[in-house]
Amino acid sequence: MIYEGKEIEQILPQKRPFVFVDRVLELESGKSIVAEFDMDPSLPFFAGHFPGDPIMPGALELEALAQTSGLIAALSPNIEKGKKYYLASANVKYTGVARAGGVLTMKSALLRSFGGLMQFEVEAACGRVVTVRGNIVLSEGVSERR
Repeated sequence: MIYEGKEIEQILPQKRPFVFVDRVLELESGKSIVAEFDMDPSLPFFAGHFPGDPIMPGALELEALAQTSGLIAALSPNIEKGKKYYLASANVKYTGVARAGGVLTMKSALLRSFGGLMQFEVEAACGRVVTVRGNIVLSEGVSERR
């Protein structure tokens, strides 16, 4: 394991209960990452999302992939520390379901970086079932103007 738990929370701007990355298994600095999220059946969103057969909401899978991709940016030696990145766009297809009790394995690879934007190829799987894949773009945070 490269990073886990509290270490990840210190890196990401999101905090519990809205952190969907439990550990980083592989990291190629500034290029790619493999991370995991334990889909504990006691998480509150599972109670109402398909009761009797709880699955991870697709929007939260996308958030988990955005956080995983954000870790590439945050841990890159070429990126200024402390910058926030926001999900700017997503072009993904859902191809399976991630059931409560499983482990969501997320992969992200930086395709290109341009003008404060970073484009990633992403994929999530639960066991051998790929649940979502596609591309997302993260945008560098911009300070608010008054």
